[in-house]
Amino acid sequence: MKTYRELEQTKYTEEQDGRVKIRKCQYEEVRAKYKSLKSMRATAKYYGVDKRLIQFIVYPERLKKLQEWNKKIKHHKKYYDTDKRRDYMRKYRARKKLLLDN
Repeated sequence: MKTYRELEQTKYTEEQDGRVKIRKCQYEEVRAKYKSLKSMRATAKYYGVDKRLIQFIVYPERLKKLQEWNKKIKHHKKYYDTDKRRDYMRKYRARKKLLLDN
């Protein structure tokens, strides 16, 4: 059985990574869908993702601006529900372990 550190150092391919909701090969499709629907909210609902993700795909300069802002501000924190995060991490580690054992 692999240690936790070995599990964390293992890299996923894009297809194996369960955290990725929209693959990079789908970005053009998302942009075309946004042009046809003319709504971020409707496009996000169509793909089952957050509106912010669609915004970053359609307008990548906004993502770069946010990343620069986060680098500039050192005290930036993410607030989250610890119980919910714990459950997600358990599922993530179990999925990664399954992939490594196969």
